[in-house]
Amino acid sequence: MQSEQYLKERVNDQITWYNKNSGNNKFYYMTTKVVLTISAAIIPALTAYMDKDNIIIKIAIGVLSVLMAILVNINGIFRFKENWIQYRYMSELLQSEKQLYIAEAGKYKNNTEKDSLFVESIEGLLKNENSQWLETIKSGKETENK
Repeated sequence: MQSEQYLKERVNDQITWYNKNSGNNKFYYMTTKVVLTISAAIIPALTAYMDKDNIIIKIAIGVLSVLMAILVNINGIFRFKENWIQYRYMSELLQSEKQLYIAEAGKYKNNTEKDSLFVESIEGLLKNENSQWLETIKSGKETENK
């Protein structure tokens, strides 16, 4: 595979994937946190209007409480915050390595084997990311509530 083809088909695709998934996880994390915050603020306000005959307020408090419990657990299961940060970090690492290669800077400066060094560096980053993911899965952290 030629270096331009590798950049386009492997590196740029990986950067795009990490950027997209980082953004998605950030959105999910922020959305769930906003809903949790609003729900947590509304419940005490609703209790001020609660009396024994006001079933609607009681139902609303119950629904909001259940929603909060569900969202907290969804955040723990899917690890939106951790994924957002890890995917953003990986995207930045790949982009940095790409820019060093393109500019022929750092370890690529005056290196006759810069193409193979670039592939080894990128694949090393991706392999490390995959190893970390595998360790997370094996240790059961992907389903832990924090």
